[in-house]
Amino acid sequence: MNSRSDVCVFFSFSDRRSRRLTEIAFQLYKLPADRREMDRLSLQHNIWKLMFRDLYPTNAEEHVSRALQVREMGHRQPSVLDIGSGSGVWAVEMAAKFPHARVIGIDLALSKPAYIPPNCSFYVADASKDLDGYEGHFDVIHCRSVAGHVSDPLALTRTIGRCLKPGGIFLSADANRSVYTEDRQLYPQADVPAGSSNAGKSWFSRWMWEVTERWTSKGHRNTEGDKLSGLIREDGQMRVLGQRGYWSPINWDGEDVPDGREIGQLMVLNAIDFLQASKNALLAGGLPENTVNEWIENVQQELTDPDMHMMMKWVGVWAVKKGDS
Repeated sequence: MNSRSDVCVFFSFSDRRSRRLTEIAFQLYKLPADRREMDRLSLQHNIWKLMFRDLYPTNAEEHVSRALQVREMGHRQPSVLDIGSGSGVWAVEMAAKFPHARVIGIDLALSKPAYIPPNCSFYVADASKDLDGYEGHFDVIHCRSVAGHVSDPLALTRTIGRCLKPGGIFLSADANRSVYTEDRQLYPQADVPAGSSNAGKSWFSRWMWEVTERWTSKGHRNTEGDKLSGLIREDGQMRVLGQRGYWSPINWDGEDVPDGREIGQLMVLNAIDFLQASKNALLAGGLPENTVNEWIENVQQELTDPDMHMMMKWVGVWAVKKGDS
């Protein structure tokens, strides 16, 4: 598996198989895989970059650079796997940052960025089933905003551990589903029906809870950002090197949040698009359409109210595969 052709053999499926994986994507991800959603994911990628100040937490830079250092002639090309590549923007930018490395993005629906560097490629694949044969293959594996959409996040973590080379780096990141106040306390959820007194409460907080309760893995296990390091420790193949939480204001500057004003503006756009993307999850869960539309209107009013001072928390974790590299 040292060449591009080797990768193509492993991640090449029939059209029928690819269509089936796309159907699974809609069943598990609970969000669309259309162009509008890809644009939202690209926008969210920019939010992650502003918080991380890079493609991953800056504290992990030394570990990632060491894992992907240029090899001597005759040694295997360093390789990166991006699980849940979405719009493909992370993999493309990672390939540009490390042009000597091979970057592979996989998702249940094919990532189609406008430009793909020669050292980057994308495939339709199910990380929970299609990584057999890649044991000990990758130097870095990136998995962002995925754990909350799989039926068994611990099994996925075990697969990632097996696919990493000893000494390889795992980059994991996800958001908490909760909405917080400016004091970083949980924002109380608005009560339903809508006519209830909801002073000091949040419809966005209610929406996030209702939507994520209906996502597949939430019925099995809570896999918010704060829980990612616990999955890694429970699996046991990797050692957590660090974890850091990041706060994103929504429609305000967050006071002490670096680049808070820009993040706050992007978060409004991200949240508004997320309302439309996640609407079907609520409808499929049995909520009447008029109720869902009323909630959307209430949330949009909050998102554009500069006095709400809402925040969300995002978490990045980096770990190393145990054993001699």
